[in-house]
Amino acid sequence: MVCGVNFAEEVVDNPWRTLKDKGLQSLIRFANVNGDSCLYEYLSATPDQVSVHNRCHSQYTDKRRLEHSCPTGDNEPTKKLRSSTPGFDWKEHCFLCGQHLNIDARHPDRSYVRRAQTLEMHRSVMTKCLERNDQWALEVRSRLETCSDLLAVEAQYHKGCHRDFFKELLRCQDATTSYEARSAVSSKHAIMKAAFDKTCDWLEHSADELFTVPELHAKMVEIAGGVEKSYSAKYFQYLLQERYGDTLVISDVRGRQNVVCFQNLAKRIIHDKWYDEREKNVESESKRVVVAAARLIKASILDASYSVDEYPLNSTLKDPELLKECVPELVRIFMENLVNDELKQLAIGHSLMQAARPRSVIAPVLFGLGVSLDHNFGSELLLKLLSRLGFCVSYDEVCRYKQSVLQGHGEDELDCFPDAFTQWAADNVDHNVATLDGIGSFHGMGVIAMAVQHNTGSLNSGSFGEKAVARCKRMQVSQLTKHRGIKIHHYCAPEVSPFKLLCFKPRTDLNSLCCISPCLNLELLWHVGWYFRSSSNPRPCWSGFMQDVVKGVHPPSADFRLLPIIDLNPNDRSCIYSTLLFVEQQAERLNIPVPCLTFDQPLWIKAVELVAAERLNIVCRLGGFHLLLL
Repeated sequence: MVCGVNFAEEVVDNPWRTLKDKGLQSLIRFANVNGDSCLYEYLSATPDQVSVHNRCHSQYTDKRRLEHSCPTGDNEPTKKLRSSTPGFDWKEHCFLCGQHLNIDARHPDRSYVRRAQTLEMHRSVMTKCLERNDQWALEVRSRLETCSDLLAVEAQYHKGCHRDFFKELLRCQDATTSYEARSAVSSKHAIMKAAFDKTCDWLEHSADELFTVPELHAKMVEIAGGVEKSYSAKYFQYLLQERYGDTLVISDVRGRQNVVCFQNLAKRIIHDKWYDEREKNVESESKRVVVAAARLIKASILDASYSVDEYPLNSTLKDPELLKECVPELVRIFMENLVNDELKQLAIGHSLMQAARPRSVIAPVLFGLGVSLDHNFGSELLLKLLSRLGFCVSYDEVCRYKQSVLQGHGEDELDCFPDAFTQWAADNVDHNVATLDGIGSFHGMGVIAMAVQHNTGSLNSGSFGEKAVARCKRMQVSQLTKHRGIKIHHYCAPEVSPFKLLCFKPRTDLNSLCCISPCLNLELLWHVGWYFRSSSNPRPCWSGFMQDVVKGVHPPSADFRLLPIIDLNPNDRSCIYSTLLFVEQQAERLNIPVPCLTFDQPLWIKAVELVAAERLNIVCRLGGFHLLLL
């Protein structure tokens, strides 16, 4: 049948057989591909029986022979090995032809390279691949199946390749269907564009100045009403950079979400908005001027650089010039023309800063006011009320400051002996004792350490420095106070008083000559000046007299450290005993063989008794004022 030879003339080595439905359909397909119209018409008439030679049928339906004879024909697409295909990059190659993108650097605006900008492009190209069903369609389809979002990978293509690939489809499409499809795509893109514009307006007028890209993308999805009506996160970030340019800074840190913030926003407001929105009406123009001024002031606040790693210094709060430097120039000029009082200018200016940037600014005036109110009144309700009105920092920030002071205290240890010599002093600490019922009062033992550097050349005498308090994270009070207190040791009094065991030396030991340093005579000299004073030459005060008489190199100022407070009655012997053991441990850490601890007269007597009873290696010294009273 295929070769046209009668079966009666068939040879023995080429038998024949009758085809069934499946074999008949396969033969009809190959007849159409080979262009054999006579055979195609005959087989299409569906005869009852079709008989073919086995060898002729195999040769006629051989795909390899067909491809060899018709290499440019419309045959079925063939598969290729992965090793035979070159490397492909979505950003550097056209995903339609697979060739490298040719971008004209001299005329980028007239370049014929385009970037995928809609989510529907992936579906339309895949649909065209199924309709074409040729070798080119198979290659494009193999690339599209490895990517579900062309926007995310920033896919690019040649404009000519896109035109050639879709030419047949556009020519065969129905005009009404094309119009409806294009209208649907255009409507969806308009919804995405409107949601993006509203998100940008919300970002520019937001009270906060720092956002992450996922937060902004979630806001756009919320405005659009669904993920399918908004751009992808990566394309959204690209549109932000394209819209704002250098005005928007997106910090990319590995392992963290990208953070978005503005800079030089005032320049953009002036250049892009002001001259394009001028009004002829005086009232409308006045409102526009006020709105533009407010946006410029907010932009200057957002552009200013502030640090929240440390709390403001006490010296900054006392110096008006330093407080002025904290306020941006536009805010300062606005307040000078609005308010006459200089102090109110600073206070309102700092309130504006804190309100415009609540998470990245600690205004010194508001911070100092919050800490002072908490110290004087200790009212949580008062701080929360003023903070809500924008007049001071929040109560949580004040608590965080107090925790930061406690966390930062004692981080740098005192220098060991002999680089520095340290002494200790202990006395009672009383708080809120003037109460009628005695409730809420506190009586405890306080301890301080006083260290003096031996190297006088390294430090300037009489100079004091203020150290900023680092802003630490909040934590639980139990963790904050862990290993920071003084261990309490219970003292058991012996049956015999230790004072009965003391032995005094004989008075004859006092007959030996004792040489006193000449500097001790300066006090006697100052007292003598009382008798030689006059109205024109009065006796100087003690500090002025010492400063005028004593000259030269002096030891540097001492370093005072406040140590933990013991919540016990200071007159209790267990409290004094715990204090002595704590000071002895501190001296051992500083390599001081015999520590010196100063008490007042009531505590000193009990401390001497405890040292004698427990044989502690510590010297208890009576305070200088109490020594004069004796």
